[in-house]
Amino acid sequence: MSVGWNFPVSARITTGPVVAWRYDGTAPMMINEFGDSASTQAITDPLWHASVSTLGWRVNTQYGDLHPWAQISYNQQFGENQWKSQFGMPQTPAPAQSGSWMDVTVGTDIPFNTYMAAYASLAQGEHTTTGEEFLYTLGVSAKF
Repeated sequence: MSVGWNFPVSARITTGPVVAWRYDGTAPMMINEFGDSASTQAITDPLWHASVSTLGWRVNTQYGDLHPWAQISYNQQFGENQWKSQFGMPQTPAPAQSGSWMDVTVGTDIPFNTYMAAYASLAQGEHTTTGEEFLYTLGVSAKF
């Protein structure tokens, strides 16, 4: 769930705060080195379901059919940090993992018509488990 508030700066520029909350409600699953999985009530940990709160600032612009935007966000994870360690990846103890991080994202939306648009974005974040700090996203969105 996310909420933003746009303040007009000029005819083509708006800016304002953004707030988001995400919850990982997936069922926990343990996998051992042999690939066997177990999912019993005894190993279910309610803290495994982590939530992430985000507070940021966004700038939106409009130049013809292009709608470029930029956002900077501070993210705080609540709950168990160990979910970041995945099977086949180096295991980092939960106390050593960072529960907060910042990211910067720039992108643009290109409307095709009232119901469809294409988008592209580039995000840079910190403290990722894989060491990759960039995320490229391309897609098409539809409004029903």
